[in-house]
Amino acid sequence: MSTCRDILTDAYREIGSYANEAMSAADERNGMRRFNALMDDLAGLGVGEKLRDVDLALYPEIDAACMPNNLRLLASTGGINLSFPVAPENGSRFSVVDVNGMFAASPVTISRNGRKVEGAVADLTANTAGFNRTWMYRADLADWRRVTELSSNDEFPLARDCEDAFTVMLAMRLAPTDGASVQGETTVAFQRAQGALRARHRQVRNVYVDPVLTRRGYQAFPQGLNPWPR
Repeated sequence: MSTCRDILTDAYREIGSYANEAMSAADERNGMRRFNALMDDLAGLGVGEKLRDVDLALYPEIDAACMPNNLRLLASTGGINLSFPVAPENGSRFSVVDVNGMFAASPVTISRNGRKVEGAVADLTANTAGFNRTWMYRADLADWRRVTELSSNDEFPLARDCEDAFTVMLAMRLAPTDGASVQGETTVAFQRAQGALRARHRQVRNVYVDPVLTRRGYQAFPQGLNPWPR
């Protein structure tokens, strides 16, 4: 089990900033800021899907039995019951945001829907004002792992075979500010590891098809068999 500090240390060593000595507090603080920014950006790098915003003021009741993947639920009130997606895929994401800072006074219960949440076999209670958290699903553990605002002591949320790719991506982010550069060997290793990272978190994507290009049955036409009524 690797911690976020382990990954950050490896990233600094990848660009030659440290050998065997411990990180300075300033480097750890700056490194974790870049670490969390990179974790937030994973969907844009082809790892999982981007989140779709759903305003719960418009959809106050979403059935736990049909909760879809990759949603960001925007809650303007507290004291409600929510649910994690019912059929997550590896790399699926889910987010809950306390828009008006109501969760402290009126906690929200988020049902685990048959999976673990942050390693616990229990529903999650959101009870802090301004709650804003995102999780990514790990199918190998049947666990929704938190991927926002991680600290250096937290367990690295991705699988072990994803560590190399994330470490090198983080090293690339840290190198310019540290006055260093990424070596050619590191780039080659990253190209191999990036494939494993994307393959593990590949999602089924819904593709829009223009209705003009689809074949429709008799029942779909408003005037019998005439697809172009006047």
